[in-house]
Amino acid sequence: EAVLANESERKKRIELERRQQEAIAAKKKELRSNNIEELKRILTERGIDPFLAASANSSNTTSPGRIKKDDLVDVLYGEVMKDEAIEAKKNGLRAMPTEDLKALLASKGIDPVAKKEDMVEAVMADETKCKEDMELFDQRVAGVLAKKKDELDALSNQELMDLCLEKGLKQGTAKKDRTERLLMDLQQSGEVEAAVAAIARKERRADLLALDQETLLKLCTKLSVDPLLKCVLVERIMTKENGGFDGSNEVEDEPEAAEEPKELEDEVLDEKEQAEEPVMKKPRGRA
Repeated sequence: EAVLANESERKKRIELERRQQEAIAAKKKELRSNNIEELKRILTERGIDPFLAASANSSNTTSPGRIKKDDLVDVLYGEVMKDEAIEAKKNGLRAMPTEDLKALLASKGIDPVAKKEDMVEAVMADETKCKEDMELFDQRVAGVLAKKKDELDALSNQELMDLCLEKGLKQGTAKKDRTERLLMDLQQSGEVEAAVAAIARKERRADLLALDQETLLKLCTKLSVDPLLKCVLVERIMTKENGGFDGSNEVEDEPEAAEEPKELEDEVLDEKEQAEEPVMKKPRGRA
């Protein structure tokens, strides 16, 4: 019986795969009925560069300025599948009880709204934002690693070997291998994530400084942050009592972001101080 059951499941899977392949072929045939100019127009309306998308999709080298129709069809089919997946997700959310949907919003830190369709859109917008944040994180990681790789490439093979020894890594002999080991160590030690977090914090600070006071107060309320710090209030009261500027007067041009402090040049230490100085220094001005 177990053998028969397994065979039955196998046949069901095969039948399901056959139907899926037939559906894909039918959809692509429908898209292929458009001429190449129409396919380019549809992709352009979606904000997709037809040539770049087709070139990225093609497994063969395409002559400059030439686009294969099948490549355009494949790209457009992928976009249609994304649309269908999004719509299926929305339908699943629409089928949820209203109270469950409100609970889902609350778990994401989103204030519930009156209309159910608005709640569905809020969940979808949050998922899109999360996806964009992940993509941005990956881009920042790639940027940090690329910058660090350039720094390592500028070092001599002996200097790279010394760094490997300092970090307790295998030395190897080739410069490329040493560079790759050091880059891998940066990722595993958390230094790359720390650098990305610093970049994100700097950009977030600039964004917040660009907001008006009312919007910032709303954010404080939403995040349960007390905007009236006691130590700041005391200092301003004392300054005002002494007839000085307390920082509360409005200025015409609010700075968009505070300038980052310039890194100080390393001081020249004598031999005794150099011996006491740690090899790996923590960047100044950072927690």
